[in-house]
Amino acid sequence: MTTEAIQATSLDLESKSESALDRMEAKELGSAIERAIAQLRPEYRACILLRHVEDRSYEEIAATLDLPLGTVKTYIHRARFELRRALEHLKQ
Repeated sequence: MTTEAIQATSLDLESKSESALDRMEAKELGSAIERAIAQLRPEYRACILLRHVEDRSYEEIAATLDLPLGTVKTYIHRARFELRRALEHLKQ
């Protein structure tokens, strides 16, 4: 094998292993986020999912859940705080 062929193969293997590692880390992070969301109070969870998964506005969330706008904002704020606390062990 020529030196060029060896280098091409090793670079290809490095990029595949990095890609696999990235996918694994993303999957683990996604699972940790899902578990943290599942631990939220139901009203916090509903607001967070509507806001960040369904990309609804605060006004739409308030109308959907039949809650005052201020309550929706408070629930989202508190949910984000709890999620940050639950996931802080993942910081590098």
